[in-house]
Amino acid sequence: MHEVVNDPRMPEEMRRTIERLRAEFIDNADQRILYIEAAISEIRDGRDCIHAATQIAIEAHGIAGLALSLGFTSLGQCASKAEQLWDCAINEECSDMSMEPARIAAENLMDQLEAILEPVNMAC
Repeated sequence: MHEVVNDPRMPEEMRRTIERLRAEFIDNADQRILYIEAAISEIRDGRDCIHAATQIAIEAHGIAGLALSLGFTSLGQCASKAEQLWDCAINEECSDMSMEPARIAAENLMDQLEAILEPVNMAC
């Protein structure tokens, strides 16, 4: 559990709702990783870089908002940075110079998503 859910002032119904939303977020992390990997593959294969980069930026934006709201602070910050770097890559029309930091940010984001899955995977 995270400090967001452990706040003793929080009403029990709200605590349960946040726990449910956190569980759903974790359950969907694998799909988010696959989505980002697929977009990176499109770029690597020379397909529409702007479209794939836009999809990654949109996904990172969604992850950032949800993660920060649900108490996954480090993941949210990582996703926000990835979004910014992919937006930069888009603005620079996927130049080589802008793509490398964006790709690294996406890798870091996927690592962070995998990290929230680790307790779940260990329980299997």
